[in-house]
Amino acid sequence: MHLNKLCCCGELQGKSHKFKYQQSVNILRMKVTRIQLFVIVFILLVAPLIIYKSIWLAKSVVTKGVVLYTNHTLYTRPTQYYPVIQFTTDKYVVKVSGHYNAPYKDGDSVQLRYLPNHPTSYKIDTFWNCWIEVFIWTGFLLLFAIFFLARDIVPDKIFLINKHGIKIFGLNEIASK
Repeated sequence: MHLNKLCCCGELQGKSHKFKYQQSVNILRMKVTRIQLFVIVFILLVAPLIIYKSIWLAKSVVTKGVVLYTNHTLYTRPTQYYPVIQFTTDKYVVKVSGHYNAPYKDGDSVQLRYLPNHPTSYKIDTFWNCWIEVFIWTGFLLLFAIFFLARDIVPDKIFLINKHGIKIFGLNEIASK
């Protein structure tokens, strides 16, 4: 990390006088390696996901629901089954569909989390069900960041495929033609 001083000079003009001023400004310069940049960008992209999910969990209410019956999909092969769960809030009795192929049977008790102002925004209260979106988006962001920050993934050659075989050109060879 380097700290440089930048000198700014100028003139201020008043009613009848000109004032000269000089001001020193500290500028912070820092060299960042490719790995450090990757970590910084990754943290900046993942932090909002974790904060959003943490706020959702803090505002949510835990309740017990009951599996009313198990329903199935109509137009997919193979047929998938999902539970229909009912739970009670302060104002409403809410019926929601559970996850496909969940291991619940009719009459099972299920612990749920829901937002009081949006009772249909719910999650089955397990670690995996509450945090799956964060893991999925983090995985996508990680793949995206690795692809664009890794130099060796993007080749510096162009491959020409025709009926005679594969010919490899370097970018310098193409620029010279």
